[in-house]
Amino acid sequence: MSPKIVIIGAGPAGLTLGRILHVNSIPFIIYDLAASSTSSPQGGTLDLHAQTGQLALKEAGLFSQFEAASRTEGEDMIISSRDGVRHVEVLDTDRGRPEIDREFLRKMLLDSFPAENIKWNHKLLSCTATTATFANGHLEKDIDLLVGADGAWSKVRPLMTYVPPFYSGISCVEFRHYDADMKHPQVAKTIGKGNHFVFGESTRKCLLSQRMGDGSLRTYAAIHKPEHWLKECGIDWSNTNAAKKQLLEEYDDFAPEFKKMIEDAEEDSMPTRPLYMLPVGLSWPSHRSATLIGDSAHLMTPFAGEGVNAAMRDAYELALAIKESKEDVAAAVKMYESSMFPRMTQVTTKTWNSLMLRFREGGIANMKKRVEKSMTQKG
Repeated sequence: MSPKIVIIGAGPAGLTLGRILHVNSIPFIIYDLAASSTSSPQGGTLDLHAQTGQLALKEAGLFSQFEAASRTEGEDMIISSRDGVRHVEVLDTDRGRPEIDREFLRKMLLDSFPAENIKWNHKLLSCTATTATFANGHLEKDIDLLVGADGAWSKVRPLMTYVPPFYSGISCVEFRHYDADMKHPQVAKTIGKGNHFVFGESTRKCLLSQRMGDGSLRTYAAIHKPEHWLKECGIDWSNTNAAKKQLLEEYDDFAPEFKKMIEDAEEDSMPTRPLYMLPVGLSWPSHRSATLIGDSAHLMTPFAGEGVNAAMRDAYELALAIKESKEDVAAAVKMYESSMFPRMTQVTTKTWNSLMLRFREGGIANMKKRVEKSMTQKG
């Protein structure tokens, strides 16, 4: 008899796990707090790496769909200093990390197994090793394996560890440029075909911009500020025109073409978020019937582009461990975590170092060396 597997969270980690279990004929159910599959915005674009995201999609039987939808031109990368000098330009080069919009990745995964395997509008209130209680009154009992894929503020995590996320020191403001080549040609030229990173180094702020598959641009202004600055700074972020003017004051020492990115931003919305993280190298004693994948296990900032990739690798490893261990879920959890913990110590360390490069003197020179080394190794 197959174990009763309950997955909390229908993000990339939970959906990838569900898909790989499905192709191996292993029953599962996913619960998610969203009202429907389309009720939550999915963010920007991401590059999937060969040994993480791409590996998981191959095991899931979805790699050909990914290849058809991904964009190699999205791999272009420019790194500039705030004075407008370009220090790194990797253009028209296949780095083995094609870009795909998060929205497409989500839909591809959602469409890859029966809709009845996901229960929407189920917000988890509490759980034990064998039960899950939801806000709508539903109680799931007799669970053999509970998988927390419920993100930063996971309700499953306390079964393993009471360590909470903490503020990384960085807050972000997001803005968009729609139909960029036609409506915002100057900004589009500055950003290029892929990603453009503007390092502020000692000013402790930066800009990160990426081109989406629909031709729009998504940009993030990342600033080293106190945890509650976004709420307490006096800026009304719902008033985009006023917010842009005040944000420009923060970026007054950036080159005109970078300030133009803020000036020309669309007026529909400017989402804000403080960035949280879990401790680098976090681990816990293995639980017999519960575990964590993705942000629930190792919440990171986005500065190394590893979050979704790591989540999908988690799903891949856990699914294969479940397959190999048959009905012994405790053995599956141990097998998965014995691989995940050392792997994620390396990834979370890399991510923290990548964050620091963007907000301290010498970051550009250091990043340039890293890029040159990686390109030499690839060549």
